[in-house]
Amino acid sequence: MVCSNCKGVGHNYLTCPVLTIEQINIIKENNKKKAQEVSARRAQREENRLNRLRIQEERKNKKRKYEIINTMDHELTLYWSDNNIDFHRFTYISSHSTSSITCNKNKHRIIAIPFIEVSENGSLNAIKTITIGDIDDEIPYTTIFNMKMKDFEGTTIIFDEEYNPPQTDMEKWKEYGLKSFYLLKQIEMITGGTDEEGEVTKKEYENIAPFLEMLKEIKTPDNCTELDKEKAGIPSKLTNIT
Repeated sequence: MVCSNCKGVGHNYLTCPVLTIEQINIIKENNKKKAQEVSARRAQREENRLNRLRIQEERKNKKRKYEIINTMDHELTLYWSDNNIDFHRFTYISSHSTSSITCNKNKHRIIAIPFIEVSENGSLNAIKTITIGDIDDEIPYTTIFNMKMKDFEGTTIIFDEEYNPPQTDMEKWKEYGLKSFYLLKQIEMITGGTDEEGEVTKKEYENIAPFLEMLKEIKTPDNCTELDKEKAGIPSKLTNIT
């Protein structure tokens, strides 16, 4: 043992023969202060380390903004999930439009589904929540976009897929009839149609007066919905919803 005061061997400063009790007490107090300072610096370093970790975690979990570009002819509904089972509707993206969304890149999965597939009973609203049975089950709709955002590179999402909605024979006939009737009504609008006496509004179209009169006899079935019109590709209350 070497004395820290006199460098003598066989004792320490507490039993050093050249120190008085007052000097020993002063050394004790100084050593205590140094120990406290060392402990404080150690605590500060640990606090700084934890703060750096917290900042890194906050940056890791920070929400990110994405630009959405929809070049398709169809309205899309976007859903998010943080468990890959429950998907919650959070926005609509109009056809041929640009918008933006914000999500947590490290937590969220985003899917985009054509609105006409998830319209709730043909209404103006899409299904609010889609729940699949298991994390590995397929989503029972056409997904134009289906991505865990942690796997997505960049901040711009472009929807440009070709989409042809599946149709039954009845739906095909509905589309045929609705499109044809829409085109006929456009012709009626351009030509001015006929008055109450059956006379054409614009004289230059007198030769198609019987044709224009027949248009008045065509009635759209009562059970034709706005969703039917949207599926047929003609203007409806669902066109460009936001």
